Amino acid sequence: MAHPKTLLGARVEFTDGERLPSSDLDRMGDVALLSLWHLVARLCESEVDGNPIQGFPGTDCLVTHSSGITVSVAAGFGVYYDAAATAQDYELSAYRPIVVPAAFTATMAAHDATNPRIDIVCLAPAVDTDAAESRNIKSPTTLDTSTQTVDKREVLSYAVQVVTGTPAATPAAPATPAGYLKIAEVRVPAVSGNATVTDVRQLLQLGHAWRTHPKDVTDDYVPGSGGELDCSAVGTFVVTIAAGEAVISGFRYRYRASTVTISGNSSGNDRIDVVVADRDGTIKVVVGTPSATPVAPAVGAYQLSLCTVSVLNGTAGILDMDLTDTRVREPISTAQIQDANVTTAKIAGSAVTTAKIANGNVTGAKLSVVPVIPQLTVGAEAANAIAVSIQMRDLDGNNVARVVRFVAEVYLDSLGVDNSGDYRLSETGAGTMVRPTNHPAPIYVSTIVVDTDANGAAQVTCTDNVTGANRGVFLLVTPVGTAGYPALADLPFN
Repeated sequence: MAHPKTLLGARVEFTDGERLPSSDLDRMGDVALLSLWHLVARLCESEVDGNPIQGFPGTDCLVTHSSGITVSVAAGFGVYYDAAATAQDYELSAYRPIVVPAAFTATMAAHDATNPRIDIVCLAPAVDTDAAESRNIKSPTTLDTSTQTVDKREVLSYAVQVVTGTPAATPAAPATPAGYLKIAEVRVPAVSGNATVTDVRQLLQLGHAWRTHPKDVTDDYVPGSGGELDCSAVGTFVVTIAAGEAVISGFRYRYRASTVTISGNSSGNDRIDVVVADRDGTIKVVVGTPSATPVAPAVGAYQLSLCTVSVLNGTAGILDMDLTDTRVREPISTAQIQDANVTTAKIAGSAVTTAKIANGNVTGAKLSVVPVIPQLTVGAEAANAIAVSIQMRDLDGNNVARVVRFVAEVYLDSLGVDNSGDYRLSETGAGTMVRPTNHPAPIYVSTIVVDTDANGAAQVTCTDNVTGANRGVFLLVTPVGTAGYPALADLPFN
């Protein structure tokens, strides 16, 4: 038949005086339904092959575990695409609805005595008749009239098929029957135990394949910065994937929260699998090859790697420690970050770790507060005075290019801070005395406040009014009004 998107707006026409059989009247309703489905097909079109996308929206027809080896299928709606369809009848057209009016259960075949297996649950479109009524029907050949019970309405419905897989140490899902959509894989353990359900429905959404912003044309990544499409495991062979979006080959796809089942490994060697987001709206597993030195397998052209799974030989299950996050996050350029937009409140606790900071990326110039350490260089005594050069430096040993205020104090090893008046401090270099602002030479002050110059440099001279033996004199320099550390220097007076 013609591609579904070419049949929009078709209608049934009649000629005056034409005798109308019931099939023509029925076709009037068919045309309306066909036009509706052709419109849906046009809105849900694959960017790769140009064909409509089949699948289910939201949680429609979601399969969940009920009890034992019984599963429950939720009510809902889906669409099936048959590229080989040739009839232009809504019951046989290329794009047909699957309607499950009420939830139902399905029970898998009994456990195998030796090995596990994977069964599949499948749905197909169907049409049911209901509302039968009694009508007087005139025979077109004999013209006789008789009372008959006839169907007065057809309703969209579904057909279900559970396909039992083949038991094996590492079982695989059986093939999907022609005309059906696979909606779940059900792992049935050997001997006994509860079944495990993996949702494999394709996701149907309007605009599913519409291209995103032009910058995304060649980017493959997971938008956002949180737990989108995050993978986790808790010791079984099931990996849980959080809901999220992915951009693959420039097209944006949405994925519901789901699970995938990792097959066991009794090969004798370890194996690496890859969990991927596929362009068909599902999460899949690309199984690796067991090896003494295993490597991750290549993913498809329209798949995005979410994590690798280390499947050890003989392992009884998968843990978080076996998963390696491989999601590529949305690139953010400097131009996309507005001034003051990255604030402390927006950074999660422990989010910025040493491992995430490239060498040399955090410099003093990028820090709002740069801690300082005074470097003290003590000169020789001359005329009972010792000059001490002071250079403020950062924690990396670089000179600080700004004014830094500090307190300079004379300490005596036996008395602590000098209050004797025997020692006088003064700024004798490029710095500026802050306090006291002026004092005559005869007055001896052993504590002063000084501002360095714009390059963090100053000089303090200590004059000794006491002659004789060294009493153990020290100069303590402490930065104030900024983060920093004090420094102590010995003043070797003789």
